Amino acid sequence: MLDDVTDPDTNTAVVVLDRDLIEGADTVRAVVEEVYLVATALAPEIISANRGLKQVKFTVSDIYSTERYLTDLATNTFVWVGPTGRAYYPVTRCAVTVRSAYVPQTPSTMWLETACDVAPLEGGTSFKVLVKVRRFGTPEEGP
Repeated sequence: MLDDVTDPDTNTAVVVLDRDLIEGADTVRAVVEEVYLVATALAPEIISANRGLKQVKFTVSDIYSTERYLTDLATNTFVWVGPTGRAYYPVTRCAVTVRSAYVPQTPSTMWLETACDVAPLEGGTSFKVLVKVRRFGTPEEGP
């Protein structure tokens, strides 16, 4: 299913849900690709993209590794935020594929992909969110 999602342009994310999601007066349609814009002013380990209130956000513990990893509750996190601002978190640990990672102090691209079952913390029906995101930047080492 993730293979059917369009590859994102630089500093964008392509997000698709596997079922309709109704939040308040808003509906996110299933299998409709939406393009989110990546926030480039954040720390390099935070890959965040927005479309109105909707957001997809990854926090990556090792920005220089191309190893596939699993989300957890501490260092490798993932969240999708719906159209009313409600946050949806992984139901189980999700695999994140790193198609490319940053190169230290070099203009480079972090490209992440996941197909993750998510639900709100207060409970409810889970659904799958499919994400491909590319962030271009020059990661800099701390002092």
